[in-house]
Order: sequence, then C-alpha cells, then structure tokens
Amino acid sequence: MGSEVEAVAEAATAEKAGANAARLPRVASKTEDLYTLRALAGEEWDEVEEPEEPRFARVALVGAPNAGKSTLANALVGTKVSIVSPKMQTTRERVLGVATRGAVQAEYLDTPGLLAPSARYAGKKVMRSLLLEAADALAEADAVICVLDAVKRWGSNEHSALAAALRSGRPALAVINKIDYLQPPVAREELAKDADEWRARVLEVAALPAPASPPALDLTFTSAVAGEGVNDVHTWVASHAPLANWKYPSWWKSDASPVAHVEELVREQIYRRLNQEMPYVVEPRVFGWTPLPSGQLRIDVELAVRTKVQARTLIGSRGAVISGIRDRALAEIEDALGADALLYLRVVRKR
Repeated sequence: MGSEVEAVAEAATAEKAGANAARLPRVASKTEDLYTLRALAGEEWDEVEEPEEPRFARVALVGAPNAGKSTLANALVGTKVSIVSPKMQTTRERVLGVATRGAVQAEYLDTPGLLAPSARYAGKKVMRSLLLEAADALAEADAVICVLDAVKRWGSNEHSALAAALRSGRPALAVINKIDYLQPPVAREELAKDADEWRARVLEVAALPAPASPPALDLTFTSAVAGEGVNDVHTWVASHAPLANWKYPSWWKSDASPVAHVEELVREQIYRRLNQEMPYVVEPRVFGWTPLPSGQLRIDVELAVRTKVQARTLIGSRGAVISGIRDRALAEIEDALGADALLYLRVVRKR
C-alpha cells in the first residue's frame, strides 16, 4: 500500500514537476526563527531600531472555538500568521504574531479555543495540551483580548474563555466579532450605542462568583474578516502597552520559520477539504526544501496518516483530493514566501 500511495500522490503533483534537483542536506527545523535562518545564510543583523520612548505589550487572544481569534490575529498583524478554517481547534499550538504601529510594538499570542470541562474531553492529552497553551499565554500576557462570536448563542465555552480572561488580573477587552453576520445588518456605530447592554451580557456569561466585584472590562465590535474595527483594537492595546524596549525589528511579523509556516498552510487546506476526524489525524512534515536553477523553490511535504483507509481518503479518486489540497496550499505558500514554488505531497503511513 505504501508504494501505491506514494505513486498516486506523486502523480497528482507531476504536472508541476520542473527540474530534478538534489535534496538540500538540511531542512530548517520549525523552531528556528528568521534570525537563525538568516544567520545560517551568512547575513548580518543590525540591532533593533526603536523610537525614544518605545512601548511593548504581550497580548493573549482567547475565546471559544471558531470565534474568529485567528482571523483577528491576522488582521492585527497585517498578514497571515495563523491558519483559518471553519473547523474547531484549527489552532493547535500557540501562534505568535507581531504588529508595530508608531512607538508601540505588540506581540499577539493566538491560542487554541477554550472549551468548558466536560466528560467528552476528560483525560484526552490533546485537549489538556490545548488548554495549557492558552493558560501559558494568559500567564505571560500584559493584556487579554477575549473574542466572542456576535451571532452565536453564548454558553459554557464562552463562559470558560471570559472567566479565564477576567480572572487573569490583566486589562481585558471583549471583542464582539463577526458583526457582519448580524441579521438584520447593524452598523458598528449603532452597536456602540448599546455597548452597556452588551457588556452586561458578557459579564452575565462570565458569571464570576460573588463576592467578586464587577471586573473592569472594555468592549468593542469588529468584523475581523473585513478589517472593520481593527484600528480600535490597536488603540486599546496601545493604551495598555507599558514603556519597554521592542523585541523585534519594526518589519517583523512572526516567530515561525518558513518551514513551520508551510506545514501550517498545508494543514489549513487539509482542514478545509476533509471532514469528521480526518483533518485531525493527518500530520504534514516538510522533508525537502530545494532552490532550483530556474529560481523556483521545490518543497516536499509528507502527510502522515495511521491507516490505509485514511490514506485512500486523503488521496481521493484519481488523486482528486490531494491535488485540490496541493493547489490551494501552493497558492498560499507562494503568497507567503513571495516566491514561485513547486509543492510535492506524499502520503505515508505512520510507523
């Protein structure tokens, strides 16, 4: 089955093959940031230039699954640092993005969606790991943004996210996101007139036990996908950023290496194309990163699955599924890297 899977997968990418180049002897690991990668390439770095009174804030983004945290993180940073899909727990690890505006530099920590404790997830290592990622981000943050879906009925997951944000002791902002989905449509200005009612609703869902006094909570409205209201979030973050040196150059956007980012972009398309448990069992891993004489970049990625059935599902009839994943991921990768690339996907069984 292994050779059959690899042959079909390779055939699905053959039309964009290009030149046959030898593998690079080394592929950068996903923990190596751009500083390390440029150092390996022999490039020198200048010290971080910053204004006379720089401000720096670490901001945790929390919320229930599918509230739009990753979309908001991308909008705040100004580029795609977090993958996005309609499925729960697309963000599996904490993602760091950086935005620099004026004298303020903000480090945004996009976290996995917070879920209320339940028997369904009890004892699952993956779920505990996701919750720890969010808890660690809260512990490190100077400020917390809790993202809430404007059109969804709030329940136990929203309670968990709000309670975590408000109990953190950090300045907290409730972002009512996806206002573009409200029916009938309501302008941000009109929503702002009812901000006190929305705030009361948020605090009711948070349901902090007495005798805790009502916590300080700011509130704003956004459509992160349209970029609406994002400037207000920037302004709020700037108002809570302490005087501190910047950690990154002003152009810096993410701590993820290109290798890690490519793996995430492939995983995003797997989440978008496959259903049920399939997206969660496929593990992309870059194993080849080869600049070609043509100027193109050849990237080889293996997709590890557990069973033959999963492998067949991932490939699809005549390679249709894996070809669709490849084509959509390639477009995202070329946009992210700013380079013409060839993407090869190979399905393998986990050993």
